[in-house]
Order: sequence, then structure tokens, then C-alpha cells
Amino acid sequence: MVVTRDGQAVEMRVQIRPARCDLHAVAEDTGTLIPLRMTVGGTHGVLKVAAGPVLKGAVHDFAAAVCAPH
Repeated sequence: MVVTRDGQAVEMRVQIRPARCDLHAVAEDTGTLIPLRMTVGGTHGVLKVAAGPVLKGAVHDFAAAVCAPH
């Protein structure tokens, strides 16, 4: 997804955390949707972004690293 302001691409950093650490469920995920809670001009909402194969792989790697026993 590309976010623009005044015709220029804008980089946005987001903080994420797994909603659950059941790696078996993560591995069987058939459609990763990333909910982004947003506020724009006083309007609040949730935008669900479908993850493509590359992002989905990165999400699974992230969940495995974060949820690994320490």
C-alpha cells in the first residue's frame, strides 16, 4: 500500500504485536489481514490490509521470533 500526501509517498512506522502466540494457528493462516487503527482528521476507523506472500512470510517469521520461548 502506498500512502501519499500532496502527491509524495509518505513513510509510516507502525508498532505491531501478535494477537496470539499459537504458532500452529499462525502457520495454518489462510488470509492474513492486518488491522490498522487509524485517526485521520478526527475520524477514527480500522483499515484491514490483506498481506501478500512476502508480507505474510515476514509476519510469520516475526510471530515465530516474538513468541519463541525465552
